[in-house]
Amino acid sequence: MPPGGDERRELERKLTELAVRVKALAARKADPALVADVDVYDAFMDAFLCVRPTGTAWNPVAQEWAAKTLDVFTWNFAKWLRGDVRVKDDRSVSAGDIADDNLILFGDPGSNSVMARVIAKLPIRWTKSEIEIGTRTFSAADHVPVLIYPNPLNPKRDVVINSGHTFGDEDFRGTNAWLYPRLGDYSVVKANGDVALSGFFDEQWRFT
Repeated sequence: MPPGGDERRELERKLTELAVRVKALAARKADPALVADVDVYDAFMDAFLCVRPTGTAWNPVAQEWAAKTLDVFTWNFAKWLRGDVRVKDDRSVSAGDIADDNLILFGDPGSNSVMARVIAKLPIRWTKSEIEIGTRTFSAADHVPVLIYPNPLNPKRDVVINSGHTFGDEDFRGTNAWLYPRLGDYSVVKANGDVALSGFFDEQWRFT
């Protein structure tokens, strides 16, 4: 059955927004000095590689969040998008991967060696005890940061920390109008999944 008027207009709006984002992402890929209007979802609109941690996490919450989020993302991707998510261990990521792919990093700087390489150049401070993002500070024992940012190892590509698609199985069962990002450019989530903070960067990747 074709969508009704309101549903069709919402779908058309989403498709228009998607086209604008694709154009902006292509412009930034050609010239990293151009800053696109992006969110976490945009990293999955181009070649991406999920990077699985193999080390020891600073806190159990990061390890549990990484395992659950990656499992749910790969399962939903295979079921609803008919594809297999590419996944590599952090120790196996190559220079070619960094050059060609957006890197979706799971875990924390203690467990994921690629994240450890870039974390100092991301706009957050993450230690064994604290997560500082903007003017807010959270306990690392029961919170996990989620964000997208230009990859410090290759600014033409992005890194995403601890997120797949932010919509899930129930949303896929509905219409395309439900397949929109639930988080901003950066977020902090609690161990139970509640969002403690979510916001957007400006055009220079600064906190707003």
